[in-house]
Amino acid sequence: MAGKVKFTAKPFKKITLDDMCDFIEEHYPEDKKWFKEVAYQDKDGKDIGRYNHLVAVRKFCERYNKDLLPVAKEKPVPATKRLADW
Repeated sequence: MAGKVKFTAKPFKKITLDDMCDFIEEHYPEDKKWFKEVAYQDKDGKDIGRYNHLVAVRKFCERYNKDLLPVAKEKPVPATKRLADW
């Protein structure tokens, strides 16, 4: 299971299917079945019957290196709200 070896080869947006398959094959071959299942799911976890790269990469990073997951930026306060409270 995940925990000892972290995937650190590339940033989130540059990870390919080959990168993920090679890493799992080399370090966690017992996770192949899990990855096949999540690679065919939508963001809500429902099976959609086709490969979904964004979901696959997100699930891969959640399991093998959470530090690679993108973090939402804080939205700036609109000027009208800021001036109204000023």
